[in-house]
Amino acid sequence: MLWENIEVNGRNVSYRKIKHGVNGNPRYIIPYYCIDRDYNKALSIFKRIGGKYRSNTYGLCFVLTSYALSEDLGRVVKGD
Repeated sequence: MLWENIEVNGRNVSYRKIKHGVNGNPRYIIPYYCIDRDYNKALSIFKRIGGKYRSNTYGLCFVLTSYALSEDLGRVVKGD
């Protein structure tokens, strides 16, 4: 599996599509450093916008369930 990149709010964000969730929803992993250089701050931002959990398989990445990836990543990168 290769990492893909998308430009969001002027920043290059890496992501990787992973296996769908149990309900068939598309899921992606995003490295914490694409959100913020500080892991704890990135985790706080990610949870605030509805991110569910940290990936055990991929280390310091967050799992995002999304049907509108660029829109949701925009909210993560902005930190709304």
